[in-house]
Parts: sequence; C-alpha cells; structure tokens
Amino acid sequence: SMLQITTRSLSTTIVEPPTHSSTLAPRTTIRAKTSSATSTNNVEKLASVVACPSPKELSCSHVVEGGRAIAVLWSGLRQRLLLNSTLENLVAHIARQGFAVHVYMALVDKGDGQTFAMIRDMGHEDPSLHHLSHVQLQHQIFERVSQAGACLMCMPITTSSEKLATIPRSQVFDGRMFQYSPFKSSAGRNVLRVWKTRQSLWKAAEKNERELGLKYSMAIWTRDDAFWTDKIIDLTLLLKSEGAERTVWSKNCKQWQGINDKIVLLGRDAAKHMLSVYNSFWTPEPPLRSFNAEVYLKSFAQSRGLILKELTIDQLPTSDALMYGNNKICLLERYWCPHPSPWNKSMCENLFPSLSGLRKR
Repeated sequence: SMLQITTRSLSTTIVEPPTHSSTLAPRTTIRAKTSSATSTNNVEKLASVVACPSPKELSCSHVVEGGRAIAVLWSGLRQRLLLNSTLENLVAHIARQGFAVHVYMALVDKGDGQTFAMIRDMGHEDPSLHHLSHVQLQHQIFERVSQAGACLMCMPITTSSEKLATIPRSQVFDGRMFQYSPFKSSAGRNVLRVWKTRQSLWKAAEKNERELGLKYSMAIWTRDDAFWTDKIIDLTLLLKSEGAERTVWSKNCKQWQGINDKIVLLGRDAAKHMLSVYNSFWTPEPPLRSFNAEVYLKSFAQSRGLILKELTIDQLPTSDALMYGNNKICLLERYWCPHPSPWNKSMCENLFPSLSGLRKR
C-alpha cells in the first residue's frame, strides 16, 4: 500500500550511514512550466513506487547549465502545517530571485506525546488539507509547490512518529540537552526525531545532486508551523559573502544561548555537517554538553569549524504560529522576535491566556 511504501522509504533513508560523495560540477536546476497532464504524471511518479523518486522522473527537475538551485527541507506534523505564507514568502520569493527551488517535505500524521507549549492545543489543521488521503495530500502539495515556481522532489508521509534507538547512558550522553534529556523526556526525543527526519531529507537531496549533476547553492530548513510575515532576504546577497559555503545563518533573537533553530539557512558545506547532526548525537566525541537543542547545535557547528552569522527578523521574518477558529492565524509570542509590526496584535497568548504556560518536560 502507499502507506507502507512511504513509511518504508522514509525509514530506509534515515538509517543509512552518512556519506560524503565527491562534489559534482556545479550546474543548475530551473523550474519548468508544466501542463496539468504533466503535473498529474509527476504526482503519480511521486506517490507510486517510492516517496522520493528518481529526480529524472519529475519533469520540474530539469537541469541546465548556468544557474543556481536551493534545497528547502520542510518537515513536521500534518496538523500544524501552514502552507500559504511559506510558499509565497519563502519558496516563490526564492524562485523569483532566479533560483531553482527543490522542496523536500516529510509529514507525520500524529505526533508523539503532548505539546510543550500548551497554546498549541488550540490549533487545528488547515481545512483545505483536512480529510485528504496521503496520495491526495501529496497531489495537492505538489500542485501548490508547482504554482509557486518550485518542484516537490520528495514527500514521505508516515502515520506516527519515527522510532528511536535506546538512548545511551553515560556522563556524556546525560549531559546533552539536559533541560529535556532524550533519555527521560518526550520533548528531547522529539528533537531527535526532527533531526532524524531532516537528515533523511538531506540524503535524498544529496542523491538527487548526484543524479542530476548539480550542486545546491544552499539548503534551508523550515518547520511545519512557520508563518512568514514578509519575504525572506535576497539569498544572492548571502551567497556573495565571504565563507558563504561554510556559513550557518539563523535569527538574532530567541537563541536560548545557542542558535535560533526554527528556520536556518546553510551554505552547501555547512549543510552536509548541520544536516547530519542526528548522527552526531549517538557519537560520544566531542562531548557537546548542552542545556538545550539550541546550544547543542551551536556547539556542534563550532566543533566543525563553521561560521555562525545572524539575521534580523526583517531579513528572516518568521514566527511559530497556529490556525484557530474560523481559519485565522495567530503567532506564538514565546517565539516571536518583538519589532514594529501589525502582527504584534495577533499573539495567541493574548487570545488564550489560560493556555499561555509550558508543560513540564
């Protein structure tokens, strides 16, 4: 069945050991205008056989000389998925900057455990996606991504959260993300699941690089409930900066003593390191003692000699958000970087003050 196939495909991709293949000659992928019939055929390729098909089977992934391509890794819970703002202010805006945009998405029907921020309980799934089967959801999102001028390259959907191996116990492992140690906290284990899924998507992207003969200029990770209040910075400016290939760009607020890990931009060399962070957790060296995931990611990046740079909220204008009531959007104040904006009046905590606290981890 489709469900069995997508689950198997995702699991198989995730557990592969990290490999660093030789860099292929840089080429570019450009977005292709597709007819309705062609688009339908693309979705059938995506939804049949495997969730991450050969890129050569997708007409929107054509490769030509002389351009640039960006990999967008988008993962999370189906119920929290906010499509519109990410497609318009991230995906479509990057495409308009002259980049080919390849989207790698992974969704889970049902999460594991309760939400950390109680306010998230007030959110509901986008009604335009509700009640769709997995194949119908893939079809819908393929169409939406195509309309944004991009190509949906990979979209596994699973019914439940990824399984994790037994968490090792030692002074080193107990000292990692000790605010919510994965050994005893569902919040910590969910961090590992997020990293695991991103790693699987990146492996699919690396495989596509080899098959298509291209080299992504940048990888971007984003989340299910990200809401973009405006357009992302011109990526050309970032890629022209010194050391861009080894740079990690994140927001200059809500870092929790590490790096803000909600939306992160990665130069190509930085991507191969930061998107293998899941594997690093299971390795005792370096120790990477850390209070939380944000500190762990910062320490890991520093251990790999990467360059850390920060962007303002005007350059990376996002917040965690949820859809509530009559399909309205509110932002989670806990994760919002204060600045002059009409969205300051749309905080979820003001709408649902009794649920503004945090659950014990």
